[in-house]
Amino acid sequence: MFSICLTERIIRVNDESVFLGAYTAEEFFNRLKDFIKDLDHEEKRTVYEGLTEEELATFDLMVHDLPLDEKERNQVKAIAKELITKMQDLLVIDWRKKQRTKARVRNAVEDILDDLPETYDDKLWPKTCSEVFMHIFEKYPGQGKNIYNQ
Repeated sequence: MFSICLTERIIRVNDESVFLGAYTAEEFFNRLKDFIKDLDHEEKRTVYEGLTEEELATFDLMVHDLPLDEKERNQVKAIAKELITKMQDLLVIDWRKKQRTKARVRNAVEDILDDLPETYDDKLWPKTCSEVFMHIFEKYPGQGKNIYNQ
């Protein structure tokens, strides 16, 4: 929902300036600055982090308040993106009602989160896996539906 709206707004500003010649370079940058001012904090974070809204929610669950360096942050971002992509195939109709499909999703979460940086020790890794699984369980009813695309 958010990413489509954001993309459409960026394309509109760009199209008006570049393709239609509606603005000078200075006017274009002023419009762009106004656009950025209009973004709320979370929208700015998605742009800054280079993640969609749902990827950012998963990323936030995984990061906690850990002091990660830039390489580790990028690694966690890549894992968040991979997780969201792979979940689309696993979350079938009524996946939450069947023990086998719940176990398949939990195993997929754990397999993907196996690539988390060394900072995620034996105490933190299982906690992170559980939190991410519970997030998916609560927010993704299945069949391509989730709270982010309603």
